[in-house]
Order: sequence, then C-alpha cells, then structure tokens
Amino acid sequence: MSELAEQSLKLFRTLGNRHSEAKALQDLGRVQTELRTFTAATDLLARSRALFAEVGDTRGKRKH
Repeated sequence: MSELAEQSLKLFRTLGNRHSEAKALQDLGRVQTELRTFTAATDLLARSRALFAEVGDTRGKRKH
C-alpha cells in the first residue's frame, strides 16, 4: 500500500489537488503507524492535518 500511496501523493501534487494530497499523506502516515515507524508517521500525519486545514477541511475527511 505504501507504494500506491506514494504514487498517489506524487500524482495529486502534480495535478494540484491539495485535498487528495492531504488524504495520500494521511494514508502514508497510517502505513508508517502500522510499520511502527512512529517518527515518520507523526510527520506525515502532521503534514496531512496542516494541508487539510489549508483547504478548509478541519475533520480530514474526503468531501463528496
């Protein structure tokens, strides 16, 4: 899953889709949590939260 999330992150950055970029960072953070690499997980999840806040999504959920 990590490879797919990393590919998604790159794609969403290229497309300028900030909300989906935040979701990809969140997914990568969850993968790092499962791998027990907590420093990396904390960084990714903090970046995700900040990006969600930038786009006005304070709950960090996908908008439909």
